[in-house]
Amino acid sequence: MHIFEVGCGSVNDAELKDILLTIQNSVINLHDEVAETKRSLHDEIVETREDLHNEIVETKESLHSEIEGTRESLHNEIEDTKENLHNEIEETKENLYGVIAGLEKSVRNIELTIENEISIKIDALFDGRVDEIRHRKENMETNAKVADLEMRVDNLEKAIMAS
Repeated sequence: MHIFEVGCGSVNDAELKDILLTIQNSVINLHDEVAETKRSLHDEIVETREDLHNEIVETKESLHSEIEGTRESLHNEIEDTKENLHNEIEETKENLYGVIAGLEKSVRNIELTIENEISIKIDALFDGRVDEIRHRKENMETNAKVADLEMRVDNLEKAIMAS
């Protein structure tokens, strides 16, 4: 039997064996705990990996569904906008046709008014020219009568003077 001095007292072989056995048991327990912790961590990592994978798959599916919904919504919005624009264009065309028809009617009314005014002016000019011709004729006739009367007066004066 060996005796060791540890700290303040001496320790014999049996106590050392007990201490060594306790240390070995502690090392074994520690080794088991480390192995258990490793397994537990490995299981947690595998479980976390699966959870993350499932979350990624769900997120992908959710995003895919959202993208499809957005795509469909945008498609519908584009179709509605196209239809609204088509309707607005057709309505504008109809309005323009109405405006054009109104303008054509206005132009025709203006043409008729101008034709009437021109006809009135032509009639007035024609009547004026006819009046002028008539007055000239009357003046010529009057001048001829005056000349005839002057000639008669001259003949009468000559006859009176000759008598």
